[in-house]
Amino acid sequence: MDPERLAHFRIVGRLGQGGMGIVYRAEDEKLRRTVALKVLPDAFAADEERRRRFLREARSAAALRHPNIATIHDVGEDAGRVFLAMELVEGPTLRERMASGRLRVSEVVRIARGIARGLARAHAKGIVHRDLKPDNVILDAEADGEPKILDFGLAKLREERSPLAGTLAEHGETASLLTEEGRLLGTPHYMSPEQAGSAGGLDARSDVFALGVLLYEMLAGRRPFEADRLGELLARIERDPPASLRSLAPEVPEALEAIVNRCLAKKPADRYADAGSLAAALEAIVVSADASEPKGTLASPRSLVGSEVTHPRAGPARRNLWLASLAGAALVATAGVLAWRTRAPSAQPAAASSSVASTGADAAVHGIAMTDHPPPKTAVPEAAAAYAAGLQHWRDGETVYASFDFLRACKLDPTMAAADLRAAILPSPDSAVIAARECYAAALQHRAALDDRDRALLRLAEAAWSDPPVPPGEGEARARAVASQFPEDAEVQAVAALFLQGAGQHEDARSAFRRAFALDPLFAGALWGLSNSSGRQESRDILDRCIELSPTAGSCIRSRLLGNMHSGRCAEAETDARRLAVVEPDGPRTFETLAVILAARNAPVEAVRDALAKRAALQPDDRSRRRAQVQNDAWLSALVGDLDAAEKAARAWDDLYSDSLVANDHEAPLTYLLDVLDEEGDRSKQVAAADSIERRVKGWTGDTLLGLRLRAAYTRYHAGAIDEPTFRRQAEQLEREIGADWGPSGWCELSDSAATPAEAAEALARLPDAQADWHLNDLFRAAWVGHIYLLAGQPRAALPHLRDGAASCTALPNDTTARAYTIWWMREHVELGEALEQTGDPAGACDAYRVVLDRWKNAKPRSVSLEKAKERSKALACSK
Repeated sequence: MDPERLAHFRIVGRLGQGGMGIVYRAEDEKLRRTVALKVLPDAFAADEERRRRFLREARSAAALRHPNIATIHDVGEDAGRVFLAMELVEGPTLRERMASGRLRVSEVVRIARGIARGLARAHAKGIVHRDLKPDNVILDAEADGEPKILDFGLAKLREERSPLAGTLAEHGETASLLTEEGRLLGTPHYMSPEQAGSAGGLDARSDVFALGVLLYEMLAGRRPFEADRLGELLARIERDPPASLRSLAPEVPEALEAIVNRCLAKKPADRYADAGSLAAALEAIVVSADASEPKGTLASPRSLVGSEVTHPRAGPARRNLWLASLAGAALVATAGVLAWRTRAPSAQPAAASSSVASTGADAAVHGIAMTDHPPPKTAVPEAAAAYAAGLQHWRDGETVYASFDFLRACKLDPTMAAADLRAAILPSPDSAVIAARECYAAALQHRAALDDRDRALLRLAEAAWSDPPVPPGEGEARARAVASQFPEDAEVQAVAALFLQGAGQHEDARSAFRRAFALDPLFAGALWGLSNSSGRQESRDILDRCIELSPTAGSCIRSRLLGNMHSGRCAEAETDARRLAVVEPDGPRTFETLAVILAARNAPVEAVRDALAKRAALQPDDRSRRRAQVQNDAWLSALVGDLDAAEKAARAWDDLYSDSLVANDHEAPLTYLLDVLDEEGDRSKQVAAADSIERRVKGWTGDTLLGLRLRAAYTRYHAGAIDEPTFRRQAEQLEREIGADWGPSGWCELSDSAATPAEAAEALARLPDAQADWHLNDLFRAAWVGHIYLLAGQPRAALPHLRDGAASCTALPNDTTARAYTIWWMREHVELGEALEQTGDPAGACDAYRVVLDRWKNAKPRSVSLEKAKERSKALACSK
C-alpha cells in the first residue's frame, strides 16, 4: 500500500519504480516544494543489505552537485521506512526519447556532452555510477532537454581515490558486485567487459564504456551488443567488437565514431581515463547544424575559448570548456572530497544577506569564471589534473584541497608556471609554507610561460614573497591595479581581495569579493573570503549562503563552525564539526576540532578520545603522530582532572624536542606544564619548572624565547620566589626586548601576572581598545579581560566577558595553542560564579560552580579551582 505521507512529505501520487525504490510525487511541507520521493519498500527495509545499498545510493548521489545530476534534497527515515527526496525532473527518459524516433547527430552530441559533464563531476569526486543506462537519464523539459543523471544506487566509491571510502568501509558498507540472489548488479547491456566479468576494482572507465554504449545506441538505433541469453551477452561484451557504427549510420562523423570506438575498447587502459577526458573530446566535435536544429545545441566558438560566459539560466550550465585540450589526460582530482551535494541553481543564487547581493552594475554581470580559462600547457597529465582540481576546489570553497592541489601540480611539473603561481597565491597550511615559497620561485623562473593576466598576478604575489619586502602600501596598490585591469575576471577579483584582506583593507576586500561572486555566481570560495571581512552576524549569513551553494565548501563550514564555537552555539558547532568530518575526513584538524566541541558539550570521554585518536592517526609522519599522542594524553588527562597525568604528559611532550634548540618547539609543552602546575598549586614544583626554563632558554633561539622567559618570571613571582621589585625589573627588561607595543596579545601576556587589585587597576589603564584585532581565541580574551575586571573590583564589568568565555565551546586546546584550555575554562567558570555572587545572583553562581564540581569531582592530586568551587558552593548552600 502506498503511504499517504512520510515525515514532512505529503504523497501526491506514484511515479513508478526507480532503482531499488518506489518513487512518489510528494509535497515537501517544510520547504514548500514538489519533490520526487524514493522510498525503500517494506520488504526491502527488512533486509539490512538492501537497506544499506539504498542508503549508499543516497550518500553517493547527495555527494554531487551539478546541473546534469538530479539533486538530492533530503535523506531520512520515518517509522522504519527509509526515504530520499530528490529534485522532481519533468521530461522523458532517454529511453523514451529514443523510442519516439531517431535522434539527429547534433542532438546525440548535445545529450552526450551533458551526460559526460555530469559523470565528470562524479568522477572528480571519486564516485563511479556503475549503472548508466537510458532509463537513468531524464531530459529536463524545463531546460531545453538538458540531460540529468539519476540513480547512483550502484555507485561505488573508488577506494584508491575517495577519502570517504574508508568511512563507509568502517560501517560495513562494501560495494559487492553481487546481489543477495547472486545476480550481477547493473544492467547487462551497458556493462563494461570488466563489470560483466565480475572483476573488482571498477573505476571511471567502466562508466566511460557505458556512455559509449549509449552513444552507439543513440546514433545507430540499436545496441552494440545483443544476445538472447545473459551468458552469451556477457561473453560478447567481453569478446566481440561491435558492428561498425558508420556502416549503420553513415551520417556520423568519423571523429565521433572514433570517440565511440575508444569508449567501447575492451581494455580499460585503451579508453578515456574518465568522463572529463571524454567530455573534452566531445566538446571538440564540430557538427553541422541545419535549419531544424534546436537553438543552443552546439557551444559557440567564443564560449569554447572562455571569452563568453553565459548566465546559468541562459541555457546549459556553465561548462569547464577549457578542459577541451586535456583530452586523454587523467582528470580525476587526487584529493576529491565527498559529502552532501546539490545541483547548481538554475538561476543566479539569491543572496542570503545584503552582503552577498550584487548591486548596481554588478547585478547583471556575466563575467569570466575561474574555470573558463584555457588550461596552461604541461607535458605531465597528472599536473594538469591537479591544476584543474585546484581551480574547481577553490571555486567550490574547498580551499584546503585547492591549496594542496596547486602545490601538487607545482611539484609534478615545476615548469607549469600557472600552477606554481596559484600555489604561491592561495593561502597554504603552515606545514606547506616552504613548499609554497619554492613554487613562487618556480613561477618567477618560468614567468615567460604566463599570459598577461597571470603576469599581473605574479606582480601581486611578489608583494607577499619578495625579500626584501615591497614598500608599505605597494601590495595594496598592486591589488587594486590588477583588479582594475581585469574587471570581468572572477579569479583576479578574488586574488586581489585576498591581498587587500591581508593588508587590513577590509572594505575594499569586501567589494572585490562581491565583484568576484557577481562575475561567477557559483564561486563559493568568494563567499568564504567575503565572510572573513564581515561582521559576525553578516558573516554567518554569508557562510550559510556559501554552504547552501556548495555543501562541501569546507572553508565555509570550518568558518561557521568556529563562529558557532566562539558564540556559544555548541550544538550547532557539533553539527558543523561532524559535517566537516565528512567533507574533509583526511584532515587532522577536523577531528581535533570535533574533540574540542565534544569536550565542551560534556560528551563521554571515550567519544573525545576516539576523535583525538583519529587526529593522531592522520598526522603526516611518525614524529607528528608521537607528538599528537602525547598531546592527546595531556589534554585528556586535564579534561578529567588527572593533573598528575597531565603533568607527566607535558614533560613527555617536551622530551620529544630534547634535541631542539628552537624555543618555538618547547613553548607549547612548557607553557602547558606551567598551567598544570599552577592549577595544582604546588609552589615548589612551579619554581623548579621556572628555574629549569630560565637555565635552558640560554641556549635557544626563536621568536617565543622572550615570552617563555616572561612566563617563567611571573611564575616565580606568583610562587613567592622573587619579590615584586625584582619581578618588575625583569618584566620591564623583557618588555623592552620584546618591543614597546605588543597590542592586545602583549597586553594579555603582561597582564597575566596581575595578582592584586592594584595590579589589575594598572592593567585596566592600558586595556586595548574594544575594536582592536585581538588575534586570540575568545576564551582567552574573555578570561584575561574578565579576570582583570573582577580582580579590580568591577564584577559587573567582568560579567559579560566571563559569560562569553564560559559559553565558548572550547574546553580543550588545539595544536596551535600553548595554553591548557581546560584549566582556563574551569577557572573561568569559578570566576563567573564569583562575579555572579557579587552581583546578587547566587543561583547562577551555583550553576557556574557545578560545572567544575561535575567535571573535576575526582581531580588529583589537587585542583585550586575545584577547591574554590567546593568552598563557594558550600557557602551558598548550592544543591547537589
